[in-house]
This record gives sequence, structure tokens and C-alpha cells, in this order.
Amino acid sequence: MKLDHQETTPEVSVVICAYNAALFISETLESVLAQTCQNFEIIVVNDGSTDNTDQVVTPYLDRITYLKQPNSGPGAARNTAFKYAQGRYVALLDSDDQWLPHYLETMLLRLQAEPEIDVLYPNAILFGTAQWEGKLFQDVCPSTAPVTLEKFLARECNVFISAMFKREILDKVGWFDESLRGSEDFDLWLRMLQRGYRFDFLRDPLVRYRKRADSLSSSSTRFYQDVLRALCKALAAPQTTPEQTCLIMTTISNVEAEIGLVTLKQKILARDFLSAVRDITDVIANRPSWKLKIIATALILFPEFLAWVVTKRDASGSISSESALQASQLLYYGAERKPIPYLMTKPSSE
Repeated sequence: MKLDHQETTPEVSVVICAYNAALFISETLESVLAQTCQNFEIIVVNDGSTDNTDQVVTPYLDRITYLKQPNSGPGAARNTAFKYAQGRYVALLDSDDQWLPHYLETMLLRLQAEPEIDVLYPNAILFGTAQWEGKLFQDVCPSTAPVTLEKFLARECNVFISAMFKREILDKVGWFDESLRGSEDFDLWLRMLQRGYRFDFLRDPLVRYRKRADSLSSSSTRFYQDVLRALCKALAAPQTTPEQTCLIMTTISNVEAEIGLVTLKQKILARDFLSAVRDITDVIANRPSWKLKIIATALILFPEFLAWVVTKRDASGSISSESALQASQLLYYGAERKPIPYLMTKPSSE
């Protein structure tokens, strides 16, 4: 079911993956329908929801394309939408986020003024929890021009999920990797940058990005493992240059260290102090750090106190595990390293 006012091929295909989205998806759809630019189609894929998403979406069926499939994850749901997308551009939108009324108009004006831009992403206003309310995405996860593969891997350019890109790129670099859950967007942006596609961004906040208490999956180790898999895929790609190989290898090393941090925190919370001491000793041997040595000393001399501190941090914010992990990263890397922007993710459909 297409928008009844469309007489020609839409300029933009708006892709929304919905998994148990009944609580928020009406606001999301209303934000798209209220756009100042109306040359678009909306494709919603219900990815095996078990709530009443069907009923909430019913009033919109004459204005959207609504598809249903067994639960397969966000990458698979978006790929399903791509099969039906007719627009020159694809715009991704999470089912609990909202576009400001001038999102499409502003994005299209920039893309039409600079046709050499292949992927464009805006800034966003965070909302939904007291900890993040009113903050800007690019203040938390910054971007500095120009967007390059090196900056992307160094987390100096953090591509926001509500991006818009040329539909034709998907046929050249491939669609979302359906085996990755939570890092599938990172993998797609990585492949596009490797192939030399040009990214750019806007400082203007054009999206309301909802942060939720479950925004960081409890299985964060698996998430980082998927990031690692995406990097290894990029490393093995035939078009990877020697310079890219060096960048990717460095990033793999950093992500492996981050997996170690997540595992270390989990062991401290589980009071598995002996195993935690072994882990942190191995990390120090490979990456000497006086801050890590302080943590190791606390593990040996005051393990229960350290566990209490980590537990308190877990309970201190509405996005608790995210806060605690970022604090541990600051201890590990020092002030010169930024908190991991990969944590700015939504819960994936399971």
C-alpha cells in the first residue's frame, strides 16, 4: 500500500524496522507523515513482533507499505524493505525515534546541492531518559569533517543510524549482513567507506533519538564480537588496501581490549575475583597502564569494595550498564580516549 498522493516514483524510501514497537511506532509514523517534503514512501517491516504492533499500525495501512516476517533481526528486516524500495534515496528510521518536520527537506536540499555526497546523516536530540534528555548526539558521539575510513574507525566520525543514502549503493556493496545483530549498521558503513563512497553530516538536529533503559543489550560481549566479525570481514575483502589493513588491524586490537573490559566488569559483578585478576594481569602485560594497575590492586586488596563501586555505578543511571562501562573505559584508556560510541545502540530484535 503506497501513499495515495504519489503519482510518480518517490524520491525517498523511508525504511522502518518494527519489533514490539506498539508503544512508540504511532509517534514515529506521525513524524514522517508531518514532513514538509512529501515525496516519499514508507515501508514498515514487522519483524515478528509479539505485542500489538499490528493493531497500532492498522490506521496507517492506506499510507504505508506494511510487511510482516518471522523474527530475523533488524538487518534482515531492513533488507526485506529494500526489496520493495522504489526511491532514489533510502532513509533509515528506528521505530521509536521521530523526525523533526524538516528532516526530509533539509537532507534532500543538501544532497541535491552536492550530488557527490553518497551518504548523509544529521545530528539528533536525545530524549527518553533523564541522563540523556536534551543532549545532542554529536556532543556524545562526535563527528569531525571530513568523514574518512580512518576517522570512522577511530570514532571521530560516528554515523547516526537515521542516515540517508543513495539506493544504488546497496547493489554495489551489498545489503545488511543479517548474521550481525546490533552492529549491522557499523558493518554497512564500513563497507561503503572502504569502497570510497563519500559521507557527510549536518550539525542541525533533525531527529529525536530515543534512549531507553534497555538501549544497551545485556549481551554486550556478543555485540562487540559482532563488531569484531565486521572488522575481520573488512580485513579479508579483496579491495582492502595496505593502508586500510593497518587501520583495521589497529581497530581490531582496540575492540579486543574492549571485549576484555566488558568481560572483566561481568566477572567483578559476579564476584569471580580470581578470574578477574588473571584477566586484568594479562591485559596489563599486553597494554601497560597505571590506571589498570590501580584497578588490579583494588581487585587484590579490596575486591568487595570494587564490586560495590561497580554495582553502585550500575544502579546510578537510567542507562546504568552504559555509564559503568564508559567509566571503566575512562579508567583504562585515560581522558584522551572517548567513550565508545558503539554503545549508542538500540535493543535488537531477538
